Amino acid sequence: MRNAAPGSPRVADLQRELNIHRSIANQRGVVTLNFSFVDNPRAGGGNEYIFLMLNPAAGDLSNSILNRQMYADRPELVKEAFLQPADAVAECHNAGVYHRDLRPRNIWCDSEGGSLRIANFEKATR
Repeated sequence: MRNAAPGSPRVADLQRELNIHRSIANQRGVVTLNFSFVDNPRAGGGNEYIFLMLNPAAGDLSNSILNRQMYADRPELVKEAFLQPADAVAECHNAGVYHRDLRPRNIWCDSEGGSLRIANFEKATR
């Protein structure tokens, strides 16, 4: 992702997002944040990009629903696709983290649509 310019208020937002994600990255149902690093120094200081090394996923739930129609006529899979993120939200809440941007684009899934994980903690708070 693009890093914030040095001195920008966005620097604190990015740091907060990474700290929150790190704090719950090992929770069941959350995309694992293995590590992060910055690279490609900007002229005048700072780094242009932040790289997040996350566990891979086949895609997001939105793509699986709309384009791949993975859940059509599969009520048991639909049930799992609802329950897994609900359980993950409960895990996050128990850890004191509130995502605040849950939607299909921010839920990643495997190629079969059976293993779902919450991603993108940009708007999360404690």
